[in-house]
Amino acid sequence: MDAGGERPVPPQFNRAGFYFFLLMFSLMMMGSGDGRPFVDVEDVIRNVEAEQWTLGNASFANASAKANVVVEKKRTLFDVSQPQAHFYQNVTGFFRGSWTAMDATLPETNWTQVKTARGEFTYTQESMGRFNMYFTLEATDDEDINLVSEGYLRLRNRERSDAGIVLNLVGTHFPANGSVYMTGSPHGISYADILDMLPNNDTFTRVQRVLNNTVQRSKDALEDMIQHGQHSINPDEGSMTVDTECTFQVMMQLQPVPPSTKLSQLLDYELELLNPQGISTIRPPPLISDILLFSSNCAIAFESRDAKGVKIEKYYNKAIKFAAMGTLSGILSTFLMIHQTEYTPTPSSLSKVSYWSFAMQTIIDTYVFLLYFTTGLVLEKVFLPFGAAAFGYIVASGFGLKYLMLIWRIQRPEVLRQRAVAQAAAEAARQEASNARRSWLVSRARNTPGIESQSQEVLPIVNPQAQARPRPLVIPEMDERRELLLLYYRFYATLLFGLFLLYQTATASKSVSDIITFITTFLAYSYWVPQIYRNISRGSRRGVSLTVVVGNSILRLSSGLYFLACPENLMGYEPKPWAILLVPYVGLQVLILAAQDYLGPRFFIPSRYLPPTYNYHPNLPSSDAESADGTVNRDCAICMLPIEIDHQRSSAPAGLAVLQRTGYMVTPCCHIFHTECLERWMRVKLECPICRAFLPSS
Repeated sequence: MDAGGERPVPPQFNRAGFYFFLLMFSLMMMGSGDGRPFVDVEDVIRNVEAEQWTLGNASFANASAKANVVVEKKRTLFDVSQPQAHFYQNVTGFFRGSWTAMDATLPETNWTQVKTARGEFTYTQESMGRFNMYFTLEATDDEDINLVSEGYLRLRNRERSDAGIVLNLVGTHFPANGSVYMTGSPHGISYADILDMLPNNDTFTRVQRVLNNTVQRSKDALEDMIQHGQHSINPDEGSMTVDTECTFQVMMQLQPVPPSTKLSQLLDYELELLNPQGISTIRPPPLISDILLFSSNCAIAFESRDAKGVKIEKYYNKAIKFAAMGTLSGILSTFLMIHQTEYTPTPSSLSKVSYWSFAMQTIIDTYVFLLYFTTGLVLEKVFLPFGAAAFGYIVASGFGLKYLMLIWRIQRPEVLRQRAVAQAAAEAARQEASNARRSWLVSRARNTPGIESQSQEVLPIVNPQAQARPRPLVIPEMDERRELLLLYYRFYATLLFGLFLLYQTATASKSVSDIITFITTFLAYSYWVPQIYRNISRGSRRGVSLTVVVGNSILRLSSGLYFLACPENLMGYEPKPWAILLVPYVGLQVLILAAQDYLGPRFFIPSRYLPPTYNYHPNLPSSDAESADGTVNRDCAICMLPIEIDHQRSSAPAGLAVLQRTGYMVTPCCHIFHTECLERWMRVKLECPICRAFLPSS
């Protein structure tokens, strides 16, 4: 026990912080695994042996006898028999495009089984959508055949609000004629399905041998795991896809390069991409393909024409350049934030800055950090450049959050003061109503015979002077630790809400997704609107440096237009026709802020709509009428020099009278100072130098 006899208050457990941490930890752990049990290695080996048996007993006669829409439609894609046609030899990379539905009804179709197999994957012959595909090629023992060792294909229906279907791909590639035969399924894949698509017995035999060798290597690897004591494996984590059992045959035909491109030149270009030596090569021809997908068990067929592809080496080069630009943008954002911090070093200057303008920009920087960081984790080969870009943006976000704390510390007492004033006004109104009722009751009692004496005892008359005496304004003290926690909660809650919106956008139909994207994009790019509003409401200007306004606008516009307007963007987002409207929209905000700095914060607002502001330059009455020349001398409490107020100029023209009043400033607490002295004081502190009363900034 201390000398005062009071016990120290024990630290209280912060339940809100604990619950928030528990929520964040739960959200992170939700995606830590797919919940599927481990698979026994011996069971996998038995499945591989069954696959070997199926491959070994397959024959071209049995495969060609099956109803195969892919083979029948192959000639409609491209005539590979034309002479002098050259194709890309290594087409490992990404392909994107649109698909349209085709009639895939066969005579033996069992629609009950088809409906069961389709599951949640709805489809009509009028359906349309987009797809993204990626696959990796590996060399085999046969130099004329490459193996599609791994890949995926995501199909999205424009009319559906789901994640679409994701197919795991395996197959073979023939570099000589640019044909790729693949099979895809959301779950297990059978190599034997590839054999059903091959055009002749020669290719059937060669592919059969290649697939047998591939399956044998997989079996050897599994047996080696058992020898090293590993008897179970974790299955690959599944991607977000609808529940379906559709198995697809995928026929892909590359379009040839222009006839003017020689095969040797094409090979030199591909070799330079694979192993850069600084050698001058040809301008790369476009990588374009036609694709046909057919599912016999689901009676589904899709066709895609002129699907654009990007080789993986070129994609990585583009990703590195994109990350370098992101790193530069993050560094510039950091320096701009430092410049803004130096531009507003005092509480008075910080009070002019809109908290929400910089909060929106900080949240955008945080989302960009998440974009770069997650992309770097997915694309391991470009993790370092993307990690550098992510570091640049997380530093910019850190400086932004620190600046938000400064703004919050300065402006939060102002909010508390406004609340206290509002409460005091409400209390005064209630007190006035109570006094009015009390006066009415007293007057009624006095005018009623027989109860005058009782009324004096029950309803005493209150002294009017005591009633008129105002109560002192009580402003609650700010708990800084609690307020900062509240700031963090709001910031992270906004981040989580934004991630929820992103998820809803990704899983919604095209029309709904476009509406959400349009609204959220224009809301996100309205980050200067709160600053414009604060300038108007407070009558202040030059709260944000024009360098910061222009620089941040250019940096954020460049990144947004890259994803929303560039057809060759890294993520493959479909360009939005309205994206170009962001330029005049943000430019208008910049022009308004610049005009507010030079023409006044309310230059475009009619006077009848302006909020009330305090006038620091009022007309002062002559308090010293005996002065011979009409001049009153008062001392400035800041510089201790007299303030000359000439009342004889009151009858002068209006322009001269206004000019004379600019030499002094009168505070709301009725203290007078030189204009220059008080303006310098208010740049540091918005308090009266004499009585410490709050001073409005305008």
